[in-house]
Amino acid sequence: MKRLLLTILLVTVTWVLAQTQPTSTTIQGYVIDSACLFIKNLGKPVSKECALKCAKAGSPLVILADNGTFYLPRARCRPPARTSG
Repeated sequence: MKRLLLTILLVTVTWVLAQTQPTSTTIQGYVIDSACLFIKNLGKPVSKECALKCAKAGSPLVILADNGTFYLPRARCRPPARTSG
């Protein structure tokens, strides 16, 4: 009986969690290379081209909000694994 109740509870909780929708938020600020923010202590990117160059080189980017808060963006799914040729 306890096992049945536990199973029902687990299924119910799983179903409720699956039904919740993520909230969206609008952030005003800059997309900046993490090294520029944390090591060089820059308050905004040097230029758009600089940020794009760092991103293309694989440097992790962060979102620096106008109020000084930084956010680490993440994808909902994993990118495909790189294959060596």
